[in-house]
Amino acid sequence: MNLAHKCFLYRDSEQYLEIKKELGDGVFLNVVLFFHQRKFLEFQKNLVQDFVANLVEELMIDSSDFVKVRNVFELKLQELNTQLTTFAEKLEAVEVFNIDGCMQLVSLGTLLTSLIGNVSLMIFRDKRLYYELYNSVYDDTKIDLFSDFIEGELEHHDELVYLGNDFKHLVDVDALYEMQENIGDTVSIKVYSLMNQMFETQGVQADANFLAGYTITPRAIGQSSRKSLSERFGGNMGKYGSKVSNFTDKLTQSLSLNKYYITVVVLVVLVLFMLYSVLNQLLEKQNVDKFLTSSGVEVTLTIDKLKNEIYEFKTMNPKSNQKSQKYSEILQQIELLRKKGKWLDDIANLEKILQKDYYDGFNIHLVSDMKVFNDVGLGTSAKILTLNTTELEKLGALKTLSYHKGLFLGGEKGALVNALNDGSRGVLIEYLIENPMKACTMNLLRNGLYCYTHASELFNITKEGIVPVTIVDNELPDTIGGVEVYGKLNMYIFQPNLNSSLPGVFTTKYTNERGSQVSFTRPRNYTLLDVATGAIQELDGAFASTAIDGNFLVWSNQKLYQLWRPTSASALDVRQVPLIGGDKLSSLSDDVKVISHYGSKYVYLFDKEKNSFSVYVSDPKKTLEASEKSYSLTYLFSFKFELANDEKVVDIATNAGTVQKPEAYVMTDKAVYKINLYSFIDSYTDK
Repeated sequence: MNLAHKCFLYRDSEQYLEIKKELGDGVFLNVVLFFHQRKFLEFQKNLVQDFVANLVEELMIDSSDFVKVRNVFELKLQELNTQLTTFAEKLEAVEVFNIDGCMQLVSLGTLLTSLIGNVSLMIFRDKRLYYELYNSVYDDTKIDLFSDFIEGELEHHDELVYLGNDFKHLVDVDALYEMQENIGDTVSIKVYSLMNQMFETQGVQADANFLAGYTITPRAIGQSSRKSLSERFGGNMGKYGSKVSNFTDKLTQSLSLNKYYITVVVLVVLVLFMLYSVLNQLLEKQNVDKFLTSSGVEVTLTIDKLKNEIYEFKTMNPKSNQKSQKYSEILQQIELLRKKGKWLDDIANLEKILQKDYYDGFNIHLVSDMKVFNDVGLGTSAKILTLNTTELEKLGALKTLSYHKGLFLGGEKGALVNALNDGSRGVLIEYLIENPMKACTMNLLRNGLYCYTHASELFNITKEGIVPVTIVDNELPDTIGGVEVYGKLNMYIFQPNLNSSLPGVFTTKYTNERGSQVSFTRPRNYTLLDVATGAIQELDGAFASTAIDGNFLVWSNQKLYQLWRPTSASALDVRQVPLIGGDKLSSLSDDVKVISHYGSKYVYLFDKEKNSFSVYVSDPKKTLEASEKSYSLTYLFSFKFELANDEKVVDIATNAGTVQKPEAYVMTDKAVYKINLYSFIDSYTDK
């Protein structure tokens, strides 16, 4: 096996490092790196060059043992990542070192490659896109590091293409297919050469940074090799040649005497062989299972292919939508093979592996016991408040939990105000009213709760007792879908949907009378009416919950919307907030609580139906004025609660004040627990 290569460098050549080494028969090492940071450029290059020198020295000893080659390569790559991290941390004057590229080892027909930075890998087989992968970039690391191995078997004439960007940003998929069709069966024309021509035509070479192509070719046996065979035997070839000549003459004479019979036999054998070939091809075609991927590539399903798919899924970034797409495709492939009754035992084993990798792959923490959140180092328990029998009876069915320098629990029959822990249990207030409470939220002064009933009655509950909330010269809306406060002056009452008692109205803002948090005036409706047409801008379904962080965040029909009021207007603008990453296949339900605070870059989604709590970070930060209405949310991790002893999570609140160290408070039907979210966030942010 041989490895032909070509590299196109589109930036200043000094910023590149390209290394090509042949370590033995069929063993090749290739490195292509683009260094964005010109400061300390030679130091960065020297680190990689020293790594390559040490790696080559070890592999040259014995490059025929693939397991040894892999282990050495992996160990050395980990050491290089450590050296890169140490190097970057020592240089405080430089904010970030971005490196794009690849380090590829082809050993005995197997590919071992590691990607770094903003780079794509594409593998073309028979001139068709066979495999694609985009390496995700993390903005919160000071220097880019090499990824885990991508490993797979190669075939002759496979083409490996590395691009210094996400290839989908530069190559339209339809254009790529058209390019592949133009290639046809011409082996001499390489995909990466045509791709380079495409970049030159479009003028996007600088965006591509670099394009590196490698082709797997058989190692040819030339004339010199055949000549050496005759030279190797020397004069003995003449002696053996005369005997062969005599045998050939006798065979020719015998064949000429029976020419007719031999011709008939040969024709019969030929016809039978052709029939066998046709039938065999038909049977094979019927027996081959094909699957069309989301990118339009048709693949043949095998157990080995599924294993590779699961391995690829495991190594993909959970912060990208591609991982969820890959998971969905694997499930479809498994189901297709199961329906055909193929490899059922192997499929069952793969499903077990996939189930385990599902939780790890999507950063899902399966919580069966809240003790997992205990701080072993400090010896503290996550459980901070255990509700006794009397409290549970007077509270009734628990509904909502709020937090502000203490815990505020709202139930159907009563509330627990400003509890801290088992030693400071707060004040228990019984409502003693006719209608049960539906839900509660913090009041204006954050010293109690606003709670509303199913009959749309609104009350203020503090340690002093329960007082009705009134609207001066007006009445409360006939239907209340939710209540929130913002600042210390304004209360917002939300409609359950746009077709309620106030058609087109999303929320009504009320301003308190001076010094009061139970008497409000000056109601103002905020609508979702299109200013030009007067038509209602429909959101999909009812409003499950709303958070206010300077703008409105609304969960409706399994989607997250952001609404805001333009200057001097009552009609709100609307956009859907993109949720990037996580498991898209198992979508969130309709009953989701949105948690977002002013000054915090995080957004939390508590799915009450599925007992999951997901953490997202805004990108760009929603705390920046330039991006506060255009950010997307990138998935970090989630908790899936499956608690023992019939304990059920009812509600979750987070602290609003300590935005740098987020904490979550989990209320079950028996107790309240505290989770140090920041330790989990730090662990995933640093990756």
